[in-house]
Amino acid sequence: MENKLIKEEISEQFYLYKNKLGIPKEITLSFKGIGDSGMYTMFNSIIIENKTVKQWTTNPHRTKFVIIHELVHGKFKELKNPFYIAFPFLIPPAVSLKYAMRELRANTIAHEKLDCSHEVLEDYFTNYCNIKDTSTNLALGYVSGITYINLIKSNPIWNKQAIEDALEHFTSEYPGFRKISLRKLEKIKSAFIQQL
Repeated sequence: MENKLIKEEISEQFYLYKNKLGIPKEITLSFKGIGDSGMYTMFNSIIIENKTVKQWTTNPHRTKFVIIHELVHGKFKELKNPFYIAFPFLIPPAVSLKYAMRELRANTIAHEKLDCSHEVLEDYFTNYCNIKDTSTNLALGYVSGITYINLIKSNPIWNKQAIEDALEHFTSEYPGFRKISLRKLEKIKSAFIQQL
């Protein structure tokens, strides 16, 4: 019974943030999986996994962060190519950079919607979603938790400046991204700015 009540409370938050993000289309919510995250699926659905549900009782901000993050992916219909997930070593640098920008946007907006609390941000990436630097993670668009913390603290609102600073950081810190042509970099920047 308690688990049902928790899922009802999480569902309320899901629809609250869906409205706050201005998402008019239907996105469904389901609870499944034993992991500690969430996922936006090709069926226009968001899945919240079991360990994320369990966070609700003691650390509701972690569950909210996951909800908002996945809703942002849903708002922009951001799916990763299944082929690339299976073979991340084949992902072209420009695609990895686009994925990195999507992840940063979802995390920045989650931070923004949770009132820009640095304590929440640090807890989420230090104690809950502690991402390590690996080439596979970077290929799929994930950078270290400390990188997210630093980038989001520098630009706590997702805007043109945040986009420009993130691109500057990614292309200066990650050698693989330096291979991307200026034309492609400009195209990526323009695409994110147009979505503001």
